Amino acid sequence: ITASTGVVLEVAIAALSAYAFARIRFRFREALFMVMLAAMMIPGQVALIPNYVVLKHLGWINTYQGIVIPHVSSVFGAFLLRQFFLSIPSSLYDAAELDGLGHLRTLFYICLPLARPVVGTLTLYLFIAKWNSYLWPLIVTNTQNMRTLPVGLSMVRQAEYAIGPEH
Repeated sequence: ITASTGVVLEVAIAALSAYAFARIRFRFREALFMVMLAAMMIPGQVALIPNYVVLKHLGWINTYQGIVIPHVSSVFGAFLLRQFFLSIPSSLYDAAELDGLGHLRTLFYICLPLARPVVGTLTLYLFIAKWNSYLWPLIVTNTQNMRTLPVGLSMVRQAEYAIGPEH
């Protein structure tokens, strides 16, 4: 549940932000993109305590949204899709504009069908990363029925070592 929901939300947000950075002209676009890329260089562990405090105030500790929502923005996904959207010839965007398509329809009818291989690769990458996520679900959950598989397996393994070898 957490991996699938997180991947769907993360790919959707990455596609929307990538299209905006690739095709929409707005003030400070390049500066904002550089700030976004700089955010990739900050380790995720730096934000653990602030994220936990925010989730505690929202009442999202030990909930699915507490596991999923803090990690639905993907700088890597936005960067990957932006680079692909920039590689699409501008004549295709011009033709879509002449046909009367707005930005969202251009994204859904032109860009995303062409980006299926990239979106598929991003989806697989994100799903594996979310499936194997250990630290955040461990911190955010406090009951056994909310733990994800990697956390649950680790708990079983620790319990096995605590009991000792059976002879």
